[in-house]
Amino acid sequence: MFFLPLIPFFLYREISGLRISNSGESEADINPIYYMHIPKAGSSFATAIAHLACGSRIGKEVKVSEPSYRDWKKKCGKEHIARFTSGHRPLDPGVQLRTVVTLVRPARQRIISGYFHSLHDCPELQKELHISENPPWKVHQIDRDLLLKYGNCVQGCASSMLSGHGCATGKRSLEDLQADAHQAVAKIPQIGFVGLTNHWDLTVCMWHAKYGGECLEAEFANVRPGKYSSAHDETIFDSSFHPIDDAIYDAAALQFMHDMKTYDVSPKTCARKFCPNMAQLFHEDFEIDHAFFKREHLDALTWEGRQNFLED
Repeated sequence: MFFLPLIPFFLYREISGLRISNSGESEADINPIYYMHIPKAGSSFATAIAHLACGSRIGKEVKVSEPSYRDWKKKCGKEHIARFTSGHRPLDPGVQLRTVVTLVRPARQRIISGYFHSLHDCPELQKELHISENPPWKVHQIDRDLLLKYGNCVQGCASSMLSGHGCATGKRSLEDLQADAHQAVAKIPQIGFVGLTNHWDLTVCMWHAKYGGECLEAEFANVRPGKYSSAHDETIFDSSFHPIDDAIYDAAALQFMHDMKTYDVSPKTCARKFCPNMAQLFHEDFEIDHAFFKREHLDALTWEGRQNFLED
């Protein structure tokens, strides 16, 4: 098991958000950061990226809802940012995976969120039902048949994006989507940072455990609060529906558990070590025995007073 060495604080100074030792070497290198935003999977994390990349160049209270509102390369330096824009662009060919930052979300939750957002990324159904991309379309009760059609249309969004294709997958064959998933799963362990939207607090904590920097209140702000959070009930799907992106979330969850062990991330260490400024969001007496921590434990992980960071 590998743990970060305990080094006195005075050996560190903050440069552009990273902790730098007196030898000039950072604990981990994710520069220049390349952000790939999967739809409905954690827009608010852009705030954490901006603060790590820019450090004292931006105020601690800054929240980022749309990265394209600023020229971040000019603001914070192209040596720190390779791609940090709004939108849902897939991975570019040849990108250094160690610099990639992305978040993933359980596939069914992501599909439900996209369903509420005007059948997001399924132009075939939008055209069939005469729905434009962002109309004032209000859905208060899910049509299960339509949800399944939509789910089949976008079930491989994350797989496709990680394989260099767009999220809209309705016209691609099942064989192509399965091939994308195989490629994408193989990339997960090589990617610099893969967070989990359903473990938002631990994801922000992990970001700092791996790459340093101060854990800020702004990073826990939900800049895209969901309008239908009470409706994200995965049991609405038929038990026979197994979206292709399940494989992506499974791989990301296993990698997250591996990183939790490597960097000793738990509610206790987040409260006491990595995010002491935000200790109230964690539980300083909640330890995790990583040797016996399994996937089912991650799925059920919660603690008293834990906040819900569910996005739209």
